[in-house]
Amino acid sequence: LVTGAFSIFFYPYTSQILILRETKALADLNTSFISAIDQILSDMNTVSVNICYSDQVIGSLDTNITDSYASFRSLIDTLVSINGIDVKVDQINIYDFEGTLAQVGIRTAVTAVDIDSLDWIDEVRGLDGGKYLTLPYQTNNLAYNSNTYGNSQTNWYVSLLRTYRDDTKKQAGVIETIKSCQSIFYPVSSYIQKTENAPQVFIYDSQGSLVYPYGNASGDPAEFPDYFTAAQVSEETSRYRNPADGTRSILAASRSSFSGWTYVAVQQEAVVLSSVKQLGLMLLGFIGLMLLFSAFLSWHLSKGLLLPIRKLQGIISKTELETLGENPKAPLGTSIDELKELNLAFQNMQKKLKASMDDLLESRQQELKSRSLALQSQINPHFYYNT
Repeated sequence: LVTGAFSIFFYPYTSQILILRETKALADLNTSFISAIDQILSDMNTVSVNICYSDQVIGSLDTNITDSYASFRSLIDTLVSINGIDVKVDQINIYDFEGTLAQVGIRTAVTAVDIDSLDWIDEVRGLDGGKYLTLPYQTNNLAYNSNTYGNSQTNWYVSLLRTYRDDTKKQAGVIETIKSCQSIFYPVSSYIQKTENAPQVFIYDSQGSLVYPYGNASGDPAEFPDYFTAAQVSEETSRYRNPADGTRSILAASRSSFSGWTYVAVQQEAVVLSSVKQLGLMLLGFIGLMLLFSAFLSWHLSKGLLLPIRKLQGIISKTELETLGENPKAPLGTSIDELKELNLAFQNMQKKLKASMDDLLESRQQELKSRSLALQSQINPHFYYNT
């Protein structure tokens, strides 16, 4: 009972502590992911801004780079210099509103493009120089010539776009800096791969569209639970119950001020409470063993106490005047001193009773003999005189 009462109190108390610790750990994990990924996106943004404010780039774009190899070569050198030796972005694309696309990076070329056919052009123009981050997209137009980033998921990218102005301060085109998703989300994927029972991590844009996981390798995003809506209920942490299978999860949501993306770390309650559940099962097993031991001990004690009492009861019930003293040393087969003393006292009582009965019978016989002699002494003179 004591152990069971302790278990009933211990389980919810410990569970609450574990859940609070896990929510804090998830929040800290989101913070580290935001810091790492924002640094990568900030590098993309820095390259984009530097291109916007580079007079050499704008000067090269003002010339007809399609017909002038020297202008295009100058543009390449300038963009490579801005990108740095650590290659902050994988690809730089510069669109002008006249339909020319200059590409430097994985793919280097100058081609014609229908600027109005691009699905993001209106939103980028509306931002008037502000940054615009796309959702992850897959394209076959870019391909690495080495295995620097591996062979998987290298065809998924995120673009950062903004408009640039010409010398007349009018919007003249769009600068696109591109980075592979594997590089951008490497902090998340690396942590998940290296950590046992790692939480799930989901990244959403401001509209609730799934940014990470991306691609078919992570599953169909349409089948993921709506963690984004659940995260909006509480800005930091909340509990979520999956309506499909009824499983409960712990959510921690954090929003990046730079990208506007919402990071949601999800851990199953079953994983968090697995240790306390194991301890609870151990306590239940311990209680079961205690009950079995108590039952055995009770049976053993009752056997050692009840059987001698029943034997003593049988001896007492069979005791009669005719059988007094017949079995003065009948053992009870017990180690309990009190029962031994009780049996010895009863045997002593039998002896005394037997002695008392013998004395009584002897005194009665003497009395009868005395009466007979007295009667005889009375009768003898009568016979004498009569004779």
